[in-house]
Amino acid sequence: MSEKTLAQAQLLIEYKNLKTNCPTGMYLLPKTLHEWHGTYFVHKGMYKEAIIKFMVLVPIEYPLKRPRVKILTPIIHPLIKDGFLDLDHGFPNWRPSIDFISHVLFYIKQSLTSSFLDSLQQAPNLELLDLYHRDPIHYRKLVAQSCQDSSSANALFQKSDFLIQYQHLDDSAFITKRLQLYDSIGIKTEL
Repeated sequence: MSEKTLAQAQLLIEYKNLKTNCPTGMYLLPKTLHEWHGTYFVHKGMYKEAIIKFMVLVPIEYPLKRPRVKILTPIIHPLIKDGFLDLDHGFPNWRPSIDFISHVLFYIKQSLTSSFLDSLQQAPNLELLDLYHRDPIHYRKLVAQSCQDSSSANALFQKSDFLIQYQHLDDSAFITKRLQLYDSIGIKTEL
């Protein structure tokens, strides 16, 4: 097998393993082998209720080179600059066979915690990092607004080429979809 074929097989295995090794509230779909679309529904902390759309961009040289994470949802964070989440803090030296895409996904989740931000001393967006340490109340207000914006109808229902699409459902349509889902996994329900 060629190195390219082995790298592709590794990516397929990594994606398959996400069924059991993916952060809670995070969902991914591969658009191509090298572009994965994800959404993270944040349930705790100051980013609670944010719905963050992102892409994992896997280089052709993977696993020798680390992936990049493009954040599509405008969200306030010191590690996000020009739409990309800086991975230098979590992965200063990418280690093939030790570091995997699932680690990057857990890093995304971890980076949204107060304990992570408390320990952060360097970041590409120094203004936001300084604001977090100097005026945490104002920082939290900005974060709360960006979280609220991320879950607005405008943010969720806009049409794009992002693979994970959302649609508004009225109560009747929601019940129908829920029953279809339950039926597909063998859960018997009564109305």
